Amino acid sequence: MPEILGREVSGAEVSGPERAGKELSAGEVWRATLGELQLQFPTTTFDTWLKPTEGISYRNSQFVVEVPTPFALAWLERRMYQSIQKTVEKVTGGPADIQFQVKAGNAVASNPPAGTATLPPQPEPGDGMTRQAQRTDDGVSGCC
Repeated sequence: MPEILGREVSGAEVSGPERAGKELSAGEVWRATLGELQLQFPTTTFDTWLKPTEGISYRNSQFVVEVPTPFALAWLERRMYQSIQKTVEKVTGGPADIQFQVKAGNAVASNPPAGTATLPPQPEPGDGMTRQAQRTDDGVSGCC
C-alpha cells in the first residue's frame, strides 16, 4: 500500500488533494495512484510501464507524469491514459488532465538539424526484398 504523510493508505482513503490540512504533493498523489494501478494491471505490465515513472507536477487539475523514454510516453498515452486518469481522479477527488513528459536527457530529437536528411537504408540487389530491373550485357533492361 502507498504511504502518504507517514502512514499507509489505500487510494480510496485519499478523498481530495489535501490530507490532514496539508496539500498533497505530486509525488504523494502519484505514489497513491501507483498503489491503485498496481492492483489493476499484471505485474509485468506495471513493472515495465508504470514503476519507472514519477509524478512531478499537479496544478490546476493538470497532473504531469515523467516517463523514461519517448516510447514509454507514446505507449502510456495510447494504452493506459484512461486508467491512469480515472485513478488520479479517484485519489485526488477531482478532475485531472494527465500529461506525460520524457525525463530530461532521455528525449530523442524529433527533427534532424536543418540541412540534413536521413534516408531509409536501400535494399541490396538480390537480397530478396525487391526485384530490381538490371541491365544485361546486350544493353536491354530486364528483370533478374
